[in-house]
Amino acid sequence: MEKAKGNEFYQNGDYPAAIRHYSEAIKRNPSDAKLYSNRAACYTKLMEFPLAISDCNTCIELDPKFVKGYLRKGAVCNTMKDFNHARQAFRSDFNFTVYFLLSVVVLICVIHNICHILIISNSRRPSHRQRASGPLRHWSHLSMATLRSYNKRQLEFPIQSTFVFILMCR
Repeated sequence: MEKAKGNEFYQNGDYPAAIRHYSEAIKRNPSDAKLYSNRAACYTKLMEFPLAISDCNTCIELDPKFVKGYLRKGAVCNTMKDFNHARQAFRSDFNFTVYFLLSVVVLICVIHNICHILIISNSRRPSHRQRASGPLRHWSHLSMATLRSYNKRQLEFPIQSTFVFILMCR
């Protein structure tokens, strides 16, 4: 019940309320690693990084096979520019799993950004280009100039951070 309320408040962006509900759920079930992971996510959103790391550590201690604990801890350490601890979090016993998940995140972000570039690019092109058929119609006019003109800030996070972690895990 408390976990569900915490999830609802988290989704609505009310992180302090979500923390209260996750904390209450932890009092009732202190051995549930997911509760600590969820509360760590809230602390991260509020930039309470030491509290987030503490919850991530508890999460990992309670369930060493719960990959999200390592992912959250690594992300928090990266945000704090504590790259040594971030590397340790990602060099866990589940290194392959973490590496795979990060690769998937990077792939999704890259696809999202490419689609965004294509939408911007298509909106600037003459209509005769848009009438081309097949899957290559979107790529036929995409140039390096279009890619260079794309707002680079939109590519910085999470792709840049994720690439750093992938390289560190190899």
